[in-house]
Amino acid sequence: VGALFNKKTEIGPGQLGGAVMIIRVYSNLFDSEDGWRLVLWFSVVLNVNLALLNMLPLPVLDGGHILLSLIEAVRRKAVSPRVLNYIQSGFAMLLIGFMLYIAFFDTGDWIRSGLKNRQQKIVFAPKP
Repeated sequence: VGALFNKKTEIGPGQLGGAVMIIRVYSNLFDSEDGWRLVLWFSVVLNVNLALLNMLPLPVLDGGHILLSLIEAVRRKAVSPRVLNYIQSGFAMLLIGFMLYIAFFDTGDWIRSGLKNRQQKIVFAPKP
């Protein structure tokens, strides 16, 4: 996640992928020679990545709930339900907006690549 915001790396918003990109990758993997093996491998990698992302300390995610519990334990006082509602709603809308942003550009990339050629080489990470 830090490399996304670092100007020295080649990783940027163009390398992000959401649900549309995941479907696209699965489609390409099933069409390959070792389809099932690659699909199982990608499923494991995807689930591990989702578990790690879920542990980010954002209020809507599990990591945010852990952070909130730690804050309440240190303060020995519960966070106001009204404040918690605003924070949770704000971050939920932020995450949903981010997912829609990624899905919009994923769909555009899929359409543009479909116009060029049916299959595109799968690249899991940029070259170092």
